[in-house]
Amino acid sequence: MELRPAMRFLLIPSICFILTFSGCGSGLGEQSEFDSLVDEVWLDINAGELKNAVEYLQAGGKHYDIVPGTTVDQDFVIPLCLKLESEYKVECQALLYDDDSLGEFTDVILVKLPVNPADRNGIASLLAEADELFPGRIEQEWGHKWLALNYADAESFD
Repeated sequence: MELRPAMRFLLIPSICFILTFSGCGSGLGEQSEFDSLVDEVWLDINAGELKNAVEYLQAGGKHYDIVPGTTVDQDFVIPLCLKLESEYKVECQALLYDDDSLGEFTDVILVKLPVNPADRNGIASLLAEADELFPGRIEQEWGHKWLALNYADAESFD
C-alpha cells in the first residue's frame, strides 16, 4: 500500500513521537534502525528530496508553517538550524514531499550528525535549550548518523 504525501505528513511525525516517548531510540539497536529508516525508506524508497533547510525555508518553503497563520519556521526552525550549522558545522536538511492539496513541504528536518561525541552532546544541550523556548515541543529522534527534528504544538501534549 502506498501512502499519499498528506498521509506521510501525519504518519512520519507520529511514528517519531511514538518511538521517542515509548522509550525507543535509547539503545544502540534502535539508533541503527532509525538510521536505516532514514536511508532506506525516507530517502530511497520514498525518494525524498533533501534541500538545505535554511535556504528552503527562507525562500518560502514550509515545515511547521504549513499550518496557516503561524511563523514557527521563521521564529524557531531557521534560527535553530543556523545555530547548529555555525556551532557544530552540520547541515540541516529539509526532507521534501509534494502533495496535491498542500503543495511542497517538509515534514522533518534532518541533521547528519558529527562523529565527535562532544559535538553530539553540545547539539543535545542546544536542542534542550531551544525546546524550553519553543511553546510546544521539539520532537527528536536520534540515530548514529541522523537526527530528525519535528515541531509539535502544545495542544498535542495536553
